[in-house]
Amino acid sequence: MIWLISSIFGLIGGIINLTFGLIWILLTVIARWMVFQKAGEAGWKSIIPFYRDYTAYKIGWTTSMFWVWLVFTVIGNMAENAANGNAWSMYGIIGTICGLATVVIALGYSLNMARSFGKGTAFAIGLWLLEPVFMMILGFGSAQYQRVRIRF
Repeated sequence: MIWLISSIFGLIGGIINLTFGLIWILLTVIARWMVFQKAGEAGWKSIIPFYRDYTAYKIGWTTSMFWVWLVFTVIGNMAENAANGNAWSMYGIIGTICGLATVVIALGYSLNMARSFGKGTAFAIGLWLLEPVFMMILGFGSAQYQRVRIRF
């Protein structure tokens, strides 16, 4: 009898979790759609995962930095998988260096994206750490796109 009650509560919790997750994803897509439109891009580009990131880098920085980020991400993941959990192997060290490079590039993207919408460094750090929340602030807020680039 206890397993039945536990199963029912588990089911209810799963349904609630799924509902809030879907609402979160929908709000994130809508906010990104609005950010893209503010920057003069088609909103539908926010739906396609790979193309979404390419377009976001196009808006916030440059597409060449997107490709650098992508190369470091792919090489880093391949090296981490080859390391098999051994962080001090050659592959582990390469994976760690590539991971750090992607973090630095993502921070540069966040700084450029925040500046492009007239926001400061604190907003850029928020965009870097909690991108969906800060994309909603950009998308639903009054920020206007200004296309500002900083060199990094």
